[in-house]
Amino acid sequence: MLFIVEDGHWIDPSSAELLDLVVEQIKACCVLVLVTHRPEWQPPFSSRSHVATLQLSRLGRRQGEDLIRSIAGRLIADEVLSEIVQRTDGVPLFIEEVTKSLVETGLDLAKVNIPATLHASLLARIDRLGPDAKAVAQVGAVIGRQFPY
Repeated sequence: MLFIVEDGHWIDPSSAELLDLVVEQIKACCVLVLVTHRPEWQPPFSSRSHVATLQLSRLGRRQGEDLIRSIAGRLIADEVLSEIVQRTDGVPLFIEEVTKSLVETGLDLAKVNIPATLHASLLARIDRLGPDAKAVAQVGAVIGRQFPY
């Protein structure tokens, strides 16, 4: 059995308590609990003997370039590719979002401004959706990932 919790650093107190109970109860079971989180968050159960930690590093230059090419294809100029890799600092989500943003613009990828942050990249993508998109995104962020029709 696989139990996955993404973004553990955003977990609320009740869910954290449940996760702590699950981790305690599964030590004799065939269950893998996978919790992704930012490095600054320390899970309360990390010191238990049946818990292992695996820290993932940022992508290297070549891995970043491969990811960019898998999204943009060969359309991207080498100078832009290098700028994206340098600006995104090996963060996979940032690399993906910046590259998708540039591809979506339909502009000549050799002559574009690359956003300085993931936030700026996401805002630029939302702005291209039209004048009401930002308001819808803000309301959606408050409502949550899922809601009934």
